[in-house]
Amino acid sequence: MQQKKLNLTAKDGASINTIVFYSTNKPKGILIVCHGFGEHIKSYLEFSKYLTDGGYLCVIYDQRGHGEMCDISMDDRAKQFGIIPNYECFLDDIDVIKNAVISLYPEIPLILYGHSMGGNIAVNYLLTKGQSGFACAILETPWLRLFKPVAAPVVVLAKFLGRWNPKWAIINRLNLDDLSRDKKRNAEIENDELYHNRISFRMFSGINDAGEYAIKNAANLSIPCLLICAEEDKIVCPKAIKEFKDKTDSNVILKSYDGAYHSVHNDIIKETYFKDIIEFLDSICFAPKLH
Repeated sequence: MQQKKLNLTAKDGASINTIVFYSTNKPKGILIVCHGFGEHIKSYLEFSKYLTDGGYLCVIYDQRGHGEMCDISMDDRAKQFGIIPNYECFLDDIDVIKNAVISLYPEIPLILYGHSMGGNIAVNYLLTKGQSGFACAILETPWLRLFKPVAAPVVVLAKFLGRWNPKWAIINRLNLDDLSRDKKRNAEIENDELYHNRISFRMFSGINDAGEYAIKNAANLSIPCLLICAEEDKIVCPKAIKEFKDKTDSNVILKSYDGAYHSVHNDIIKETYFKDIIEFLDSICFAPKLH
């Protein structure tokens, strides 16, 4: 697997740290990968290796409030974890990356992939910005609702505080053992200096509202989509994922994994998972074209 950096600038002038992972062969398709909360590009090195070995190219970027933040100092970076101008910037950044990828790799099928928070962002991009240009999507355990519901008064308060000051944030007490059943991988995440559990009230409110919007408007998702549910997920709500599926048509395929935890691509069943998603991608990218 090889890699190269793309120098991309967001619509508001911020730098979008973006890496392309590829093999020397012409790719069957290209995945734009929206990572989950607290994660960053290097969280997906093993993921990228599986996908590039399977014939796909991966474009992975640090989402707002995450990752290296190359244009600021390390001390300031810690203060910026979990901080965003607004939810819309998540969607605008996908626009920038999509346009760059299409110009670099025209006529190669484009896939939108999102995990957890990234699944929330990916599906809201498709529902609000448009699905044209994407051959399909994969939503891995998307954050539509949390496993433990946040009390309604707290949601209202978070929205008020987020509007008042975008920099007000809290530490989310996430149990890393709930990420996957691979204890070694969970320990690596715990020791990752770029991984964080800091979330601003503005970010939480934006994601929370967008999750409800996605469920309400699920019927408008028209491209082929593989929807992933981990049956033992204790971070996001499996019932919300199934509710989303119930409102869609046959273009959305629900794939549930018994016993799996939230981060299926890191779980002990990851080899089966990667085989499944590559089979799904192959079915789309090699589908006969109608004239």
